[in-house]
Amino acid sequence: RGANMPRSHEEYKGPFAFSETETQHVRDLALWLRPALYVNVHSGITEMYMGWDHRAEDVPNGRQVMAMLSHLNASYCNCPFGSAGKIGGYVVYGGSMDY
Repeated sequence: RGANMPRSHEEYKGPFAFSETETQHVRDLALWLRPALYVNVHSGITEMYMGWDHRAEDVPNGRQVMAMLSHLNASYCNCPFGSAGKIGGYVVYGGSMDY
């Protein structure tokens, strides 16, 4: 879907995985840091997301991740949280949440 859009479009994802400079940098940083948890706070609508972005279902370890998000939410966000493809209202292809 996003690969057929003009490069200037906000949902352009490139012709293949990690083809874009920005995603290469994020991938390399994640490989270097080896984080135990990645939290995506969508500041535009104040929601806290976990994977997946490209489907409306939870990641395989969804219960564990939801427990961590619940703890973080109580302390910091007090906002809706969960699978981005479920609570965000639309799916996004090729985002960082799918890596």
